[in-house]
Amino acid sequence: MFVVPLYVIVSWIMGNEMDLNFNLLETGSLACYCYIANVAFGEDKSLLPFF
Repeated sequence: MFVVPLYVIVSWIMGNEMDLNFNLLETGSLACYCYIANVAFGEDKSLLPFF
């Protein structure tokens, strides 16, 4: 979660234009990742077979 803002700051220092405006696919994939991580690690047992 802290890597993306760090990349933005580093890109500003290097002179590249970068912002934190994400499209729908990036936002949706981040939300899915957060949900899967919550399900996998938030309970005593996992609902996912590979964890």
